[in-house]
Amino acid sequence: MPWLRSRTERSSGITTWSIEWREGGRGGKVRARQLGAVTEKEAEFELAAMQAGKTTRREKRTIDARRAVDEYLRHLKASGRRDGTIERDADKLNPLLDAWTETLLSNWSRSMLEGFLNDREWAPYRVRNALGVYRRFVKWCDAVGYVCGDFVAGFKPPRARPANEREALTAEQARKLLDAARGHYLEAPVALALLSGLSRADLRAITWKEVDLKAGLITRPRHKTGTRLRLPISAPLQEVLARHRQRSGRVCRRLPASDSSLYKALHRLCDRAGVPRGGWHQLRHTAATLLAAAGTDVATIGRILGHRPGSVVTLRYLHTDDDRLRQAADAVAQAVKRASVR
Repeated sequence: MPWLRSRTERSSGITTWSIEWREGGRGGKVRARQLGAVTEKEAEFELAAMQAGKTTRREKRTIDARRAVDEYLRHLKASGRRDGTIERDADKLNPLLDAWTETLLSNWSRSMLEGFLNDREWAPYRVRNALGVYRRFVKWCDAVGYVCGDFVAGFKPPRARPANEREALTAEQARKLLDAARGHYLEAPVALALLSGLSRADLRAITWKEVDLKAGLITRPRHKTGTRLRLPISAPLQEVLARHRQRSGRVCRRLPASDSSLYKALHRLCDRAGVPRGGWHQLRHTAATLLAAAGTDVATIGRILGHRPGSVVTLRYLHTDDDRLRQAADAVAQAVKRASVR
């Protein structure tokens, strides 16, 4: 019977998980499968999938495709996945059911997937997200013993487009958004995202027990990876949090249950502020970009965002604009001019 084991690094505070089992009964060698810095719920999901695969691997069953998808979505719900994750997976799997109604799940193939994607003008990032969902669904079917054609095997995803420079707001736009959010129920989450770089999932989860206004610190594990965050609370953020202070409970109250409604609420606030519409992740990119503009080193920015030490992912969060490009060009020109005078 496999079991879970966690290990926390003292230097970084990162918790990693692994699945271990003993081969050959008592006295047998202990084997391990590394899961990395996942959350405890994700580790439990992988353990459940592994146990299901071991109990049903000998007997494969043919099942209706719609029933398989419904069971998969219920499994995600029982495993503690967020509603947004379940809605995303359903959004990618339901079109397959509609398009392949007359085809058995066991006969799903790569050629069918190619035709399906050719009929839809999906952006590259959406295709890549869909392929990730399809791979997880195929893996789950194999784990629980359902016969499903591996219609994603060998499919090469399209190249991801480079990050859009407009993903990050300027300092002026960030100020306008904060001013428009004053007194709004989104004031606290917008301020936390812009001034401390918290993700949407962390905004939903953060509680007042994790906020110490006297010490000026937010201390909590990052929702996605479990990385321990220690975020200083700046003066503007402290002012916002003080206005919304409660004895206990969640910091960001009254948030819509669905991510779709939460995005629409942010879009309406952006329209009120007169800034370009974007998502909650845009605010996280903005926080990183403003930190870089203020001269903060990449290692510190990565620590604030909750990335692993030395992760190149941090660089994707840093954007530039025309003003900073001109400043860089002027700096080169001045350096050349000073060198020629000598």
